[in-house]
Amino acid sequence: TRYRRIGGSSLGGSTFWGLVRLLTSCSTFDEVIRLTEQGASHNVDMLIGDIYGGDCPAIGLRADVIAASFGKVTMQREEQGKR
Repeated sequence: TRYRRIGGSSLGGSTFWGLVRLLTSCSTFDEVIRLTEQGASHNVDMLIGDIYGGDCPAIGLRADVIAASFGKVTMQREEQGKR
């Protein structure tokens, strides 16, 4: 069987695992999964609702759609720097 690459992204499982290893003391994937079960991505990801104050029907997006991964982290750090 022959396969032909038609596109893709450099962001995948290895990127995720590399970030986890840099940011946590996890040494197994099972540990990572347990941590993810305790957290909530809306605490760090900027959502459509954060930008528009709710759903954005003009472009067909619900408020809970991720607009920018880790977008709130940047804003939180900027706010901490002002204190």
